[in-house]
Amino acid sequence: MLAVSSAALLEACVQRGVDPAPLLAAAGVAHDVIRDPAARIVTANAAVLWSLAFERCSDPALALRAAETVPFGAYRVLDYLIAAAPTVGRAFEQLAAHFAWVNSGARLHLEHSVLGTWLRVGLPASARLPYAEYTLAAIYLRVRASTALAFAPLTVEFVFSAPRHRAEHDRVFGCPVRFDAARSGLLIARDVWHTTNPQRDPDLFAVLDRHVRLLAGQLGAARGHTDRVRAAISDQLGRGEISLSAIARQLATSARSLQRHLEREGVQYHDLVEHVRCAEAQAHLLDHQLAVRDVAARVGFAQPSSFTRAFRRWTGQTPQAYRRGRERS
Repeated sequence: MLAVSSAALLEACVQRGVDPAPLLAAAGVAHDVIRDPAARIVTANAAVLWSLAFERCSDPALALRAAETVPFGAYRVLDYLIAAAPTVGRAFEQLAAHFAWVNSGARLHLEHSVLGTWLRVGLPASARLPYAEYTLAAIYLRVRASTALAFAPLTVEFVFSAPRHRAEHDRVFGCPVRFDAARSGLLIARDVWHTTNPQRDPDLFAVLDRHVRLLAGQLGAARGHTDRVRAAISDQLGRGEISLSAIARQLATSARSLQRHLEREGVQYHDLVEHVRCAEAQAHLLDHQLAVRDVAARVGFAQPSSFTRAFRRWTGQTPQAYRRGRERS
């Protein structure tokens, strides 16, 4: 994923007196990566960074504050593309279509209804839930600022439970916010969706649309089969089958063809599964609301004892010891 969101999160931490250096070190993210807006961070490392940031800041609205710190232009071509879009709806459509360029593990889905259009966000299993808060807030605020139109969603929904204090959610979104929903998303009214963007620039929009499609194609080619398989495994952990044949079906290819591609890139499928499970487990263990047995289930182990043996093989320590070590770091 792009470093922009993590850089914004750390800026919000700094504003609350938290030194970002130990967080970066613990998450295995280099300082120079955060300072480069075009740099990308492995999703598992970003998940660790986000978890640590929330622990150190103790601010339930940290993701919303981070979304507000991102300046226009931080997402480069994508920011200028939505600013040139002909309508509010086209701006949201562009963000949904090209969000993989921002975070290759997350997805935005548009669902049209009688009242308007839902923008739904889907995240990989290891992503900390407040990333959905950041994503929806950042998208809404960017479209609103880029079009210079004062609109608010009809409603916003999150899958997690309501925080103790909801004033920041009400302030940022300016609409009813519901929690414990089936999916996270925001609903844009039909009349707002079709509103003309006063900042529109048809010629620039056409040029940037072609350019961002080219960038997306380059990213997909650069990721190779290994990264695509890694993302598919992460998406299915704990909720679906992760056999080679199942992942091949998900990627619209055959198991034999997929295995051949991985071998050309010097990767064994079993090793890739182990790597993903380890990274996801480490990220989940930073969430102290999850018992070890819950973490085991989320990374595909039916028995906690089997998970403990595997985690010791991966890291040389038990899940409990890993969690205690991170608490002291």
